[in-house]
Amino acid sequence: MNKPITEELLKVLSNNGNPIRRGYNKEYITKRGYGHLIPKIIELYPHQPFQEACKAIINCVTEQSYCKTCGTPILSWDKIKKKWRMYCSDHCRETDPTISERHIAMWKTITNMDEIVARRLQTNIEKYGGPTPASNPDIAKKLGESISLAKKNKPKDAVQKSADQCRKTKMGDYAFSCLESKEWVIEEYTNKEKSIEQISFELCVSWSAVDHVIKKYGIEKHENVVGYDQKKPGAFYVIVADSMVDSFVGFGISNYPDSRDSVHKFFLGHGGYTHTRILLLEYNDGKDAFNLEKKIKTHFKKVLYNTGISGFRREALKINMKDELMKFIEMNK
Repeated sequence: MNKPITEELLKVLSNNGNPIRRGYNKEYITKRGYGHLIPKIIELYPHQPFQEACKAIINCVTEQSYCKTCGTPILSWDKIKKKWRMYCSDHCRETDPTISERHIAMWKTITNMDEIVARRLQTNIEKYGGPTPASNPDIAKKLGESISLAKKNKPKDAVQKSADQCRKTKMGDYAFSCLESKEWVIEEYTNKEKSIEQISFELCVSWSAVDHVIKKYGIEKHENVVGYDQKKPGAFYVIVADSMVDSFVGFGISNYPDSRDSVHKFFLGHGGYTHTRILLLEYNDGKDAFNLEKKIKTHFKKVLYNTGISGFRREALKINMKDELMKFIEMNK
């Protein structure tokens, strides 16, 4: 092992032991005054990409690695196992005569969800004697003990827990003092008619913390409630959101669609979006709206778009999917 080059490379590619990812290139190493290392790195790994060679050297691996099946140089570094990969391709891995057929079958991608569920169920039955690990009495006992311990050690209530989680943002103490004041909550929620989501956004706390204090103080909820009640009349809606850099089509369900629309306006506005509601389907049976949304999420599962905006993290598609979405709704409404 070439210790000098490893030690020098560690100096230029790490900061107090933490790797500098952007440093795995010749220009960066030269600017730091270690250009003399570049020929040595290339000499050690003439076939591997420069970036992958650097990763190997700072992990104290300075020998060539070749594919077990075909013998060509390995070009990819395994950052989890911290060593060169054993094969140059999936084909070589699957054609290695020393690997059993069972392992090859495990490596291949399984796209049939029913098959995955069936295999998982069979494995649990063989290992634990039932459909889940909790079917095993010993595991069930340990699980119960863990849950009891977690309940015993949890914060006093949802407000304290949420405040503790966001304390690093310097909002925790302020949020806690606001939510501990019944007068403040009544002013913001009842008098100003802010939604639970809006208050949680402004205080940087979870909506469950806000919902908790409203119940705690016995404050009557207005229409901007969190969640969806299938037992009440409901509505399914579609919106189009536009900004200077992006557009998407969002969908959702609500027992109070107009109030929900005002909540969307608040969060989309903070994200730089304007929005238009292009479809509203109202149902006397709330289950119908719920089932329609469920069908859409299942059908478009692979192309759902996470906007990062509250309300549309799992309920959005790229704008080019709008026509396809509308056709699907028309067929299933």
